[in-house]
Amino acid sequence: DEMGTWRTVPWPEHNRVVPGKWVFNNKLNDDGSLKKRKARFVVRGDKQRAGHDYKNTHAPVMRSQTMRLVMAMAVALKWPLEQSDFGNAFLNAVLPEGERMFVRMPEGYRVRENGNEMVYELLMSLYGMKQAAHLWFHKVIEIFATFGLQPSKHDSCLFSMNNPSGCLIVVIYVDDLIYTGSRPLIDSFKQYLTKNHRITHLGETKWVLNIKVERNIQDRTL
Repeated sequence: DEMGTWRTVPWPEHNRVVPGKWVFNNKLNDDGSLKKRKARFVVRGDKQRAGHDYKNTHAPVMRSQTMRLVMAMAVALKWPLEQSDFGNAFLNAVLPEGERMFVRMPEGYRVRENGNEMVYELLMSLYGMKQAAHLWFHKVIEIFATFGLQPSKHDSCLFSMNNPSGCLIVVIYVDDLIYTGSRPLIDSFKQYLTKNHRITHLGETKWVLNIKVERNIQDRTL
């Protein structure tokens, strides 16, 4: 595929082929109206075998106290508080050599070549895999480190940097970013992400974990 997530190969003789399935859902606008319908092909993670198909599944989750602290700092210092969303985040993480998997194509897309049914050999992680979140988080660390962001010792989902241009603080929740700091660094960070990754910049933060955010910068209220 165009993202290099898999390559098609004949059904392997000596490797398991894991099934996949379609997942359908609706994406809504802020007012609850339908924005678009989404279809995603995922791996049947329940068919994976621990120690064979994956080794580590741990991925940290942002602490709620961290988000409140970052938002409070933005309000107190009148910093911008903006939000971005990685597109197809899990598809950005490379599968380790020992965790390469074979997945059967979905119905309606299956093909045969020279009498053999073709399957997907995964090169990148795919939604539904047990280790997908773990691999994605380590990819995030790599992305942020390249820009100069360092993880906090107190919350693995909190990253920050200080330099002569100012300060930048970033919090990540799976594929959603909330960030604040000085405007030059924010703009530079957004340009870096846009140039190197599939990402949508959503502007001023309006929703966080299904909580609506209303802010008055001048009155320092949130």
